[in-house]
Amino acid sequence: MGRSTDTVRPLRLCPPPLTAVLFIVALFWSVPALADDDVPFPQLEEKMLEMVNEDRAEHGLGPLEQHDCLADVARAHSRDMQQNNFFAHRSPTTGMVKDRLWEAEVRVQTAAENIARNRSLQRAQADLMNSPSHRAAILDPNLTHCGIGVVKNDTDQYVITQVFALPAPEIDIERAGAELLEKLNEARAEQNQPACRASGGLDKIAAAHAAELAEAGEQVPLDLPAKVRAAGLQYRRLSTARVILWDPMQLAEADALVRTAASHLGFGFAKNTKHRHLGYGSVWVVVIMAGN
Repeated sequence: MGRSTDTVRPLRLCPPPLTAVLFIVALFWSVPALADDDVPFPQLEEKMLEMVNEDRAEHGLGPLEQHDCLADVARAHSRDMQQNNFFAHRSPTTGMVKDRLWEAEVRVQTAAENIARNRSLQRAQADLMNSPSHRAAILDPNLTHCGIGVVKNDTDQYVITQVFALPAPEIDIERAGAELLEKLNEARAEQNQPACRASGGLDKIAAAHAAELAEAGEQVPLDLPAKVRAAGLQYRRLSTARVILWDPMQLAEADALVRTAASHLGFGFAKNTKHRHLGYGSVWVVVIMAGN
C-alpha cells in the first residue's frame, strides 16, 4: 500500500448455494476490561463509518447501517491485534472472522473484513479505497451493515477493523409455519392452485425431524410412512422436502410447493447452534406434503 497505511488482503466469506447454507454469523461475547491506554474510540469509529458511506454514495450505493454486534467483533479483533502484536485476519486465539462471528452468535448470510493501521483514519480509508480488493468490500452492493473497531497501539497508530455483512432475517420459529403457509397459499392462488391446509399431526413429525437434522448437522433418514401411521394419520400420498437456509420464507416461491397436489402440509423448523460449518442460526426446514 502507498503512504504509511498497513493493510492485508480483505477477507471475504461468500454464501454457498441455497440448499447448503451460507457462512458467517455475528458476535456477542464478553471482552476483558480495558486498560487506560487500550480504550476504543467510538467517535472515530462513527467517523470512519461516515467516510465509508461517503465513498459508497460517490459510487451510487446506499449507506451501510451501523451494526452493534459487528462493531463488537471488529473492536475485539483490533484490540487483539494491538495487545498481541500481530496484524492479520487470522488471530492466534480467535481464528478467522467466521470463527469470531460464530462465537458471537450473530446470524449473517455473508460477510467481509478489512483491516488497516495508520496514524490517520482519513489516510487509512483513502488507502483502502485505492486497493482494489479492499475497495470491493467497501463498495459491495450486497452488504447492508457494518461494524468498525478502532484502537491505538504503542506506536500511536490506529488499528482498524471493518466488518461488513448481510444479516440474516429474524425468524420466529413458533410462527414460521403459519406465516410460510399463508405466503405459499398466496402464491398458489396466483397460479390457480387450491389452498393447502395445515396439519398439526404433520407439523409434529416435521418438527421432530428438523430437530434431528439440527442435532446431526446433516441429512438423516426419515421413515415417513411409519411416522405417519404411528401418529394415527391416514394419507395415501406422502413426500418431504428438507433444506437448510437462512430465510424459510424463500420456500413460498419454491415451484415444488406452489404446484404440489398435496392437500395438507406440515412444517418443522430448527436452528443450527452446534455445527460451525453451517453458520450459527441457519435454519433446518422440513416440509411434509400429504394427500389422498
